[in-house]
Amino acid sequence: HVLCVGELMKLEFNSKTQTPVTVITNGFDAEDIPTYGAKTETSDFILLHAGSFLQRRNPEILWKALHELISENKELRSKLKIKLIGRVEQTVVDSLARYNLSEYVDAVKYIPHDKVVEQLINATILLLPIDNFKGSKWVLTGKIFEYIMVHRFILCIGPEDGDAAAVINRTKTGCVVDFNDLNHCKK
Repeated sequence: HVLCVGELMKLEFNSKTQTPVTVITNGFDAEDIPTYGAKTETSDFILLHAGSFLQRRNPEILWKALHELISENKELRSKLKIKLIGRVEQTVVDSLARYNLSEYVDAVKYIPHDKVVEQLINATILLLPIDNFKGSKWVLTGKIFEYIMVHRFILCIGPEDGDAAAVINRTKTGCVVDFNDLNHCKK
């Protein structure tokens, strides 16, 4: 028997073997969710990414959309906070600078996991950028389930017909924007 973590991966394996293939996704056990307290009220618009932020998951379309939105919307310009928790590659930092977003960024290399969850709970939007490569439709990270666990809106930048999109759409926990869809990203 073959086990895999996503439906598209299952289709691929089914095309290569007669062995039965079953999907068991990552996830979370509700009984394991610690109590972190209520969301702290703030008027800030907090876009948060937790984890490694690598070059091939750098959502240029989002940075461009935010650049346009803050020039069009004075209120967003005064409330926007981009929180990046974890390792951020220089190419991401350079992209943020190129779109004049550096002043909105609060980057922290490491904080303990329980503190990360507190940050997730207090975010307005959780950013889930999918690596942009040939197999991006198969990507279904464990992070998506942690994001779902804290009940915050997820903005996924990636393939609209991928496994991550299917989970977000099925759970009604956010939206998925294709790597190059500026208008959808701005909305």
